[in-house]
Amino acid sequence: MIWFDAEYFCRSNLTSAHLTSISSAFETSNINALIGGTSGISTELWIGAYDMQINGSFVWIDGKQLQYTNWGPGQPDLSKQCVVLLPQSSGKWKTESCDMKNSFVCEYYQSGESSSSATFTTSSGTMRTTGTPSPGTTSQAGQQLTDCYDLLHKQGVTKSGNYTIYPPGIAPFQVYCDMDTSGGGWTVFQKRQDSSFPFWARSWADYKNGFGNGLDRNAWLGLDRIHILSTKDTSVVLHVDLYGNRCEGHSACGSTDFDPDGHWFGEWGFSIASEADYYRIHLKKGATGTLSTNSKNPFYEDSDGQTFTTIDKQTDHSGHANCASKDLYGQGAWWYPPKCGDVFLNGEYNPPHWGPYGFSWHRYGSDHDYYINPIVSPGWPDAYFNSMRCSYYIQALDGYVISLNFTSFNTELCCDYVYLYDGPDESSPLIQRLSGTEFVGSTWTSKGRSLTVLFTSDNNIVEQGFMANFTQQRLIDPCSKISCHNGGTCVTDGNNPECKCTACYTGEFCEISKPNPCSNSSGMCQNGGTCVFDNATCSDASCQCAASFSGPFCNQHTS
Repeated sequence: MIWFDAEYFCRSNLTSAHLTSISSAFETSNINALIGGTSGISTELWIGAYDMQINGSFVWIDGKQLQYTNWGPGQPDLSKQCVVLLPQSSGKWKTESCDMKNSFVCEYYQSGESSSSATFTTSSGTMRTTGTPSPGTTSQAGQQLTDCYDLLHKQGVTKSGNYTIYPPGIAPFQVYCDMDTSGGGWTVFQKRQDSSFPFWARSWADYKNGFGNGLDRNAWLGLDRIHILSTKDTSVVLHVDLYGNRCEGHSACGSTDFDPDGHWFGEWGFSIASEADYYRIHLKKGATGTLSTNSKNPFYEDSDGQTFTTIDKQTDHSGHANCASKDLYGQGAWWYPPKCGDVFLNGEYNPPHWGPYGFSWHRYGSDHDYYINPIVSPGWPDAYFNSMRCSYYIQALDGYVISLNFTSFNTELCCDYVYLYDGPDESSPLIQRLSGTEFVGSTWTSKGRSLTVLFTSDNNIVEQGFMANFTQQRLIDPCSKISCHNGGTCVTDGNNPECKCTACYTGEFCEISKPNPCSNSSGMCQNGGTCVFDNATCSDASCQCAASFSGPFCNQHTS
């Protein structure tokens, strides 16, 4: 494989994996010994070092600097950016063109920290122990690491990522630990970042055993595991986060409550029964957060005491149509009441309509009444892929504009671009084309109610990509912020107001008078003539003569 495809293979097929990095002569010897007697291996072996800036600053693909090197004679050749190991000859390193096809070695960890983080997710369901843990399987270090709460409090792990846990009564398995939200220690059992992996059409067996395309991207941990994790301790809390809202143009979306960049969360005490009782959920009424209102708690009211239903197994026996079916609303598997309820976090990600369809949550009560349809985020925090073309259309309410802020930005400078268009599509005026790393913290504002973001990548280098937050801001006339004096008028480019002064005034607000062209004309006009000038240019002083006189200085008598 070429270097980029080899790295993609490692990341896609192994947990927390990259092309191997080498930190010592000992590791070099181990790899040479491992590969040396293996048939079918190419003479050159891709490793994870590269120099995409072509300036001699080689780094490992996991971001670490090269503390140890093993270059062969005349190396590195800076005209080539990717690094190979020569295991069957000298055991040294050399640079090669990244599009060469070679064998490769992946490096991964069976347990321990992952480089991923839990930033800007679309939705996630997490749980955390709050009471006294029950006895469980111990790790090799002798600690009872039964969930992410144990990892935080018994081993001091504070970085979000993939870890192996050892709950009682089940084989060890990997989970994603959120160590950032509300004090950390949360074990993630449901996470939806984008539409790249469908949830709603999954079978009973899928939800029983778990599925996904990465614990830190889109994943369902599995009901058997959730049952063990939610019942092994005396008290367990369920935490739900929803980020962003796509619900617009439907009566259920709420005209005044729509917030495309909103964040809602909620916490409930909970447990899930075993498969023998159809994974029945038990919730505690008291709730914390913003997903409930001052008068309504839809998750508790709808789902407490309900069994789990999927598209191929309806367990509520209500006689009502299967709430998980797309023929109804595409709401996907969930703990449904007889009339389906108002919470559908496994629903179809891109339903045909917003509001009570697909992936949604109904937030209602005496103070609010609207649906939340969480928004897609970029492929953060993983590196984006080659040959991508992703378009994002953002629209605000009438009377508002879009403000887009990049909280992280890293794309290939030459060839991977973010285009910002001031309107509803790519034919709209281009605001800016962005690439590289210099746009972290930059903010871009549309002139109207819509903004289109287009991201494209070539088939070569990939970087981490970008993360952006957007908000809608009420459209205010920029000229309402300033006052222009002495006949000046305000002009604006849509964002920045300035005063356009009449000819005889200057200054930021036209408050400064220019010299009067006639001030130095004393005695210039004779016989009762007066000095006048051109107001349009504040220049060209001349004499306005009295009757019977003419000439430039009114010095000629006319009969």
